[in-house]
Amino acid sequence: MLKSHATIYSLIFSLILCVIIWITGDSATYYNTLIKLTDVALSLFPNFLGFCIGGYALIIGASNIEVLKKMSKPLPNGSHLSFFQVLSSIFAASLIIQCVTLFFAYILQILVNMQLDAVSNDIGVVTNLFLIFILVFLTSMSILLLYYTVINIFNFGQAVHLTIRIEDRDNQTIEEKAQNNDTERNN
Repeated sequence: MLKSHATIYSLIFSLILCVIIWITGDSATYYNTLIKLTDVALSLFPNFLGFCIGGYALIIGASNIEVLKKMSKPLPNGSHLSFFQVLSSIFAASLIIQCVTLFFAYILQILVNMQLDAVSNDIGVVTNLFLIFILVFLTSMSILLLYYTVINIFNFGQAVHLTIRIEDRDNQTIEEKAQNNDTERNN
């Protein structure tokens, strides 16, 4: 997870945004930006979590046991992981990051509502910029992981479709063989 593209892109985006905020703002701007970002995170993440939990439940709960058995075989790339394990781990990682982001935003909201005063203006500036960085990093990471979640749902749908088509083909082949055997017996 730490070496993924989502982590790297989120880190770069967070750093660039914090530098822009630092260059263009002042201590009041940092505090107001933190409040706005916290409000955005608290409004978005319950929906993100609902989407991911729904997708995960769909894959786990609405799947045919035969499809899951076929998806549980190790992938040919030599990693000893199955498609189902990879799919499940991406969902789990996405859900964990989203939960951490929601919890972090919730704690920030509580702290903001307490209207704590910093010991000095410099400490307040550093603290607010650091909190902005962490919140933007977690938020952007969660959003990028949503992309992977959607791709996984699509791949799962394709895998189910392929499994059904293969089963239909195999059943059709069995029926054709049975018909050929019946025809040969009648001749």
